[in-house]
Amino acid sequence: MSVFEEGSPVILTCRFSGAPFVEYAHCSGFMMSFHLRGSFKPYLKEKFPVSYFYVPWSEEFYFWNDLVGFQEILNKTEKSFYIFIGEKKAGDLPAIEERIWQVLDKTEVSREVVYQDARTGEQLIKMTILSKIPSATS
Repeated sequence: MSVFEEGSPVILTCRFSGAPFVEYAHCSGFMMSFHLRGSFKPYLKEKFPVSYFYVPWSEEFYFWNDLVGFQEILNKTEKSFYIFIGEKKAGDLPAIEERIWQVLDKTEVSREVVYQDARTGEQLIKMTILSKIPSATS
């Protein structure tokens, strides 16, 4: 976690076995709370305002019981965001990047693996936008 800039948006994709982000544990519990989700949603959005989860069944990202496009994630950063790829989830990275490239020009983004675990395949990728971040009205 020492290589992660706190306050930066992060997109998480993980197995049920967990992740080094506490918000992933909260998300797992939140997903199992069914009809009580409405009770927890405002608190979790306030507590983890820049944590998003990859879901394969939508073209958007999951944000505490809402689906949001990548532009919303961009609106919460000035220059960079992260993607955490959990154990045995490397296959999700191309789909995540495809959603990103619908909004950003990949030639205008620097991609750096800031953490990688060779045993589990987990990696934390820092994406830095080299030009002006496009707004929703651009």
